[in-house]
Amino acid sequence: MVSVVHFRICSDDTWHDGTAIVKQIAGGNYLADPLEVGSLNYDGPAMKYDGFRDLVERYYRAALDRAIRITGGAGVRMRNNTIAISQSFETESAEQRAGW
Repeated sequence: MVSVVHFRICSDDTWHDGTAIVKQIAGGNYLADPLEVGSLNYDGPAMKYDGFRDLVERYYRAALDRAIRITGGAGVRMRNNTIAISQSFETESAEQRAGW
């Protein structure tokens, strides 16, 4: 499954919008299997990718967990769905500030 996650980052009281592509193995367990987070469309300040990836993964799993309940066998297909939940996170910026 391929999904688009829309996000907003606030840095120094300025908001920056962006998107990230999230890919999941077809037929995989959306709550446990690894996800690929990439193809960032974002022009804000630098951020630590690992921390950002973890936040996107948590959001993605929470959104799917709230929106769908699949029980039974395989063969379920989802197409052209929009799932939106609001979440806030805090993380560190990749920019280093000098300190004495």
